[in-house]
Amino acid sequence: MKLHEKVKPTFRLRLGNFQYFSDPNPPVDPPQDPPPTDPPADPPVTYTQEQLDTQITNAKNAAVTQAKADLYKKLGVESLKDLQDRLGAAKTKEEADATLRTSNETLTSENNSLKTELAFVKAATSYKPHDADILFATVKPLLQADPDSGEITNMKEVLEQVKTDKPFLFMSEEPAGGGQGGGGQQKPGSTAPGGGNPPASKTDYDKGAELAKRRSQAQQK
Repeated sequence: MKLHEKVKPTFRLRLGNFQYFSDPNPPVDPPQDPPPTDPPADPPVTYTQEQLDTQITNAKNAAVTQAKADLYKKLGVESLKDLQDRLGAAKTKEEADATLRTSNETLTSENNSLKTELAFVKAATSYKPHDADILFATVKPLLQADPDSGEITNMKEVLEQVKTDKPFLFMSEEPAGGGQGGGGQQKPGSTAPGGGNPPASKTDYDKGAELAKRRSQAQQK
C-alpha cells in the first residue's frame, strides 16, 4: 500500500498594505478621494465696437466734467455763467479805469501845455518878437519842464539862445531916428513897430498873450 507524504501547510504573514514580495500580484490600493477642483472660470467678456466707443465717450465726458468742477472750485465760482459774469464785470472796470487814466493824462498834458504857453507869454513880451507864434514854435522843443510841477525851468536861457541864433525873429532895439522937422519917421530898415518892409505889426508881440488867452477860454468851456 502506497503511503502519501503529509505536506506541511505554509503560513504567510500579512502586514497590512505592505507589498508582498513573494506575491506576484499585490493588492490594489484602496481608492482615494479625488483632489478638489477649482470653480470653472467665467468666460471672457466681449464688447462690440459700439459699446467700446460708448464707454470711451462716457469716460471722456466724466473727466471733462470733473476737470471743470475742479477749475470752478479753484476760481471760486459755481458755473461757467458765473465765471463769465465776473470776467465781464472785471473787463468793464478795466475799461473804465483805462478811460479815466487816458482822461487824466489828457488833462495833465493840456494843463502843462497851458503852463508852458503862459510862461512863454510872460517871458517873451520883453523880447518883442515879430511873431509870437513863430517864436513859440521855435523855442518849444528846447524847453524843459519840472517833472513834478510841470513848470518850465529854462525859458529865459532858451529865449536868449534863440535871440542870439535867430535875431531876425525879434524887433530891432535901435531907437527910431527923427526925420526932418522932428517928424519922428522911422529910419530906413528899422524893424521897430510900424517899420520895416513889410511894416512890422505893432501888436505882434501880443499874439502870444492872445493865443494863451484863447486856449484858456477854450479849456474852461
